[in-house]
Amino acid sequence: MFFVIRRIVFVFSAIYLKNFLFFQLATQFVSLWFSINYVFEYQPFDNKLTTILELMNEFTTGILMYHVIVFNPAWVSEDEPREFVGISFIVIVCMNISVHVFFLCKTSYTEASKKIKEWVYKCKRNKEEQAKQSINLTK
Repeated sequence: MFFVIRRIVFVFSAIYLKNFLFFQLATQFVSLWFSINYVFEYQPFDNKLTTILELMNEFTTGILMYHVIVFNPAWVSEDEPREFVGISFIVIVCMNISVHVFFLCKTSYTEASKKIKEWVYKCKRNKEEQAKQSINLTK
């Protein structure tokens, strides 16, 4: 329920505060810190990896929100620092996605190897049972 409320707050701030960037960012920072505290306190996910990835996402979001502040021409008007911030924004997003893709591939590989091992074991067991039945029929 908490994450649904957070999304509603985001939609509200995006629609009704569209002309007030500072208030949008303040709203998102407050909901971000509530979210981090919620995940730390209640640990709503089943396994530890999911909780760690969620916390990583939240901290990444916080870092990227600071990038948005610096990227805004109202705060930094020079092009060179804004270009550097834009590049670092892209690098941070790519690193976050890479971590998720790595764990997705690792989990997929683990699950697929378990299924293949089960299938191979089942096939061997069926062959052994068929061999026993054929021996029993020949007697």
